[in-house]
Amino acid sequence: MKNTKETGLLRRMKPIMIGLLLILLYTSACSTAKQGYQLNVRVNDSTGSSAWGYSTVTNTLSFKSLSEISGTGNSSKYVKVSDIGGMSLKDSGYTKQGRLITNNTMNVASTVNYIHIQETAHEDSTSTSYSAVINQSVPTVMYDADELYYRGEGMNSRNLYINGKDKIYTALSGTTLTKSLIFGSTSKEALIFADVTPHSVLENVLENRTTAFRIMSAADENTKFRFTTGDDVALEQEYVGAFQLSTKLIKGNVYHYQNDFGDVCSVCGETGYAWLPCCYEGWNDVGQSDQNDFGASAKQIFDCNTCRINP
Repeated sequence: MKNTKETGLLRRMKPIMIGLLLILLYTSACSTAKQGYQLNVRVNDSTGSSAWGYSTVTNTLSFKSLSEISGTGNSSKYVKVSDIGGMSLKDSGYTKQGRLITNNTMNVASTVNYIHIQETAHEDSTSTSYSAVINQSVPTVMYDADELYYRGEGMNSRNLYINGKDKIYTALSGTTLTKSLIFGSTSKEALIFADVTPHSVLENVLENRTTAFRIMSAADENTKFRFTTGDDVALEQEYVGAFQLSTKLIKGNVYHYQNDFGDVCSVCGETGYAWLPCCYEGWNDVGQSDQNDFGASAKQIFDCNTCRINP
């Protein structure tokens, strides 16, 4: 293990309501041991210099949160989960005078099966180089479902979800605002290869990682949605005025197939799926569905009839 990076799990909610206020907040969590590694390498000689780095950090935990808020007046909200197996989320917003009803369910679970790192450095009169092979299994799931209704003088609501290199951002504002969203992300194994010389950096990341998201919203002032993967903007939408937004996306990265073992998906009846068979059942392996019901929750967004993550 090398230089474990600090991680955090933060949940802070500050409702300020005038009039009727009903709040139900339930949270449960177990185990918060931080595990992981961070590699930072620089290779140089008299003709050039190159740098490369990679890290994976998680908290070994299982966390579940259920909340309901209903009231009139002013309110603010800030929820953040950071650096759990390459996943993060942030939910923030504030309201002026008005009527607000929200319901939220959040599940997070992560553990470390193994992390194997093989490093090789070479230096002589003709060449200087560094190479690394990282074989890791850090099973992690994150699930967030949010329902919101607001009528009043004005509200802003923002969500940010990160799963590896995938980022999803939403922003809504208006005097009339409704939002229903579900986010689900999974990660299990990864193989990372790197070759670094003074003049080049070659990196190849193979991983079993899936991102799914669905939103249905209506706002009468401003609506924004953006999905990026790495440095590329895959989808971006922005509307000014009264608009309804309905968007669903599923993205899967796969490097190992179950049909290597002749396995057949019990629901789809097909071979050739990754470790996440039929899109949602693989949550049982990572999220311990018998305790946290991740599989049943994820089924809402992982649609077996439309999700085909074979390349």
